[in-house]
Amino acid sequence: MPGLAATQSMASSALLRRSFRRTFPPAVRGQGAYLWDAQGKQYLDFSGSAAVNFIGHGVAAIVSAMTDQARTTPIAEQYATELLEFAGQNFRGGAAYFTCGGSEAIDIALKLARQYQVEIGNFRRSEIISRNQSYHGATLGAMAISRHQRPREIYGPMVREFTSVAAPYPYRCVYECADSCQSCGQRYAGEIETAISAAERKVAAVILEPVSGMTLGAVVPPPGYLEKVGEICRREEVLLVADEVMTGVRRTGKNFAIDIGGSPRTFWSPPEVWLAVMRR
Repeated sequence: MPGLAATQSMASSALLRRSFRRTFPPAVRGQGAYLWDAQGKQYLDFSGSAAVNFIGHGVAAIVSAMTDQARTTPIAEQYATELLEFAGQNFRGGAAYFTCGGSEAIDIALKLARQYQVEIGNFRRSEIISRNQSYHGATLGAMAISRHQRPREIYGPMVREFTSVAAPYPYRCVYECADSCQSCGQRYAGEIETAISAAERKVAAVILEPVSGMTLGAVVPPPGYLEKVGEICRREEVLLVADEVMTGVRRTGKNFAIDIGGSPRTFWSPPEVWLAVMRR
């Protein structure tokens, strides 16, 4: 527990803390994997960057790169080009839209999905299908499609409700399979098809985490599941939004989590929207 001086310092802090039930001393310095408080006590940082970056604190090379960029003309166009090259052949001729974080990226993707449908004449399409036990962010828009219940509890009256379906989860499979969901991927994908059909051509997009992140703990989809979902979305003129914020950008060993399990990149083709928080 922090000492009296640290507690008093926090009580007078100008920062709004995430919790009023627990108190922690403010960090005044960081280097590598370590933080120090005002009393000089050292802490090993186990939670830096919310599972997105593990680059450490006070990295001189990053400070130098940011300083150099600040002295030059904006490089957004150059970085967007590099990003599309990283994304692969299916994204040639595409475009990148930069945001400040994952929740904002989700909100933008939902708006893009709606705008895309309007631009091609599908004015009735505004519904979004997501999956149970999913997490897509903390803004009201992202919360509306997330199905991790605890963060939604007090904000329920403020958010719009969308349809959700089950996600493949071998530990608690809704189909009570005995092979770690190896044979029921098509049944889970079928739930998405059923939900799209029930909406009577009002669905603008399906959003999913290809490898479930915060709420299920890196659950890998069963063979054929993602391919089947992609096939359904193309046939029904529904956009597929792959939320790669937590598990994309080679964190699974592949460029994107949707590539895991040997799914061929050539299978994925427009219309699709992809999300990923990139390390710049």
